Amino acid sequence: MHATPSPIKMNGSFTKSPSRKSDHKNVGQHKAKVEPTSSKNDSKSSPQLKCLPQARVRHIMECSPGGEDLKMSEDGVIAMAKAAEGFIELLARGAYEETSGVSVNYNHLSNYVHSNEEFDFIQGANF
Repeated sequence: MHATPSPIKMNGSFTKSPSRKSDHKNVGQHKAKVEPTSSKNDSKSSPQLKCLPQARVRHIMECSPGGEDLKMSEDGVIAMAKAAEGFIELLARGAYEETSGVSVNYNHLSNYVHSNEEFDFIQGANF
């Protein structure tokens, strides 16, 4: 069993300078996107998330302290999932920019969180 956490990849890959074409085959596979789900004729298109499952986000919200009393609309769950995606992207990009390697692991994320005051609210959290 490995003691080292596995690398975190965003948008399929964190490769800075790919040496082979095969390195590109999964790029964009996990990219978070908001796309309208309705037809072109419908003026009220609702965005659908492509990365975080809405059911999982709803479940996490319900399991949080006081969450059992929350009344969540579909739009509220979508907004929370989109916010979570943005937060994950912010952490991953920041940690990636500070690393000299081609991937980001737990230690990179931890160092990034501890070196930026804007993340003081999550320092010391047990993940």
